[in-house]
Amino acid sequence: MMNAAAAAPVSPATLVISTREVARLLGCSVPTFRKRLPRLLRQGFPARSELLGGWHRGAVIDWVDRHFGLNPSGDAAVYSIEAARKLMKDVRL
Repeated sequence: MMNAAAAAPVSPATLVISTREVARLLGCSVPTFRKRLPRLLRQGFPARSELLGGWHRGAVIDWVDRHFGLNPSGDAAVYSIEAARKLMKDVRL
């Protein structure tokens, strides 16, 4: 008899994602992703977990954000209301 967790469908927002899903997040094909992977890893891209058989979705998304300068400190606090207020205090409409 299967338990409920084993029978539940896999969510599209699962934490551990495949090579194909990582390539899709990066906007490239799987062969292109594999070709670029050594350089990505040298630039701090998260490594694939052999134990879990994939990449952590959040780690990949965080890396892309940092790569584009959206969260250079790696600190989640940059997305807080207080941080937004600090950024907006000098904005004149």
